[in-house]
Amino acid sequence: RSRVDVVRRMLGLPPATDEMLWRGIEAASEDVAMAARYVIAQADAWHIDPRRLALGGFSAGARSALNAVFAEKVPAAAVFALSGYLDAGDQQRHLTGGGGGPPVLLVSAQADLDYIAAHTPAMARGFRVHGVVCETLRVPGAGHFYPHGAAALHEDGRATTVGAGVLTFLRRHLGAA
Repeated sequence: RSRVDVVRRMLGLPPATDEMLWRGIEAASEDVAMAARYVIAQADAWHIDPRRLALGGFSAGARSALNAVFAEKVPAAAVFALSGYLDAGDQQRHLTGGGGGPPVLLVSAQADLDYIAAHTPAMARGFRVHGVVCETLRVPGAGHFYPHGAAALHEDGRATTVGAGVLTFLRRHLGAA
């Protein structure tokens, strides 16, 4: 909210209301879901396997990808979320009733936005409790913005980079290209 209000102030606009923020999140999630469904619908023409569709993004894009898959029920094979967020209430609503969902990779930085850094371990537990395979990567010493080549650590302490960690996750869950 604070980042949105800073930009709105720069544009001479009043602070955003809660309703405006939620409508923005919902609209972005719906846009991602519609785009993914379009890709799936074009699979034959584009000679792609729709069963190997992965969605992902960074920050708000990661949140939109998570919402598209778990709230909008886009049939994805995997989701990767770099500094994304899905609160516990949304996880509960979207995952209750069984069925789990596709594997998820959550990437967060040591000095990420406070709510992302603080809640990524709980998000991972929340996915796992609902039967979703969830992996995490932690980017030590970084803030909210980090390059794909930034050093990252798996939960078990193995070292990788952000980019290599995402590629390894996708290869493991989508199969070889």
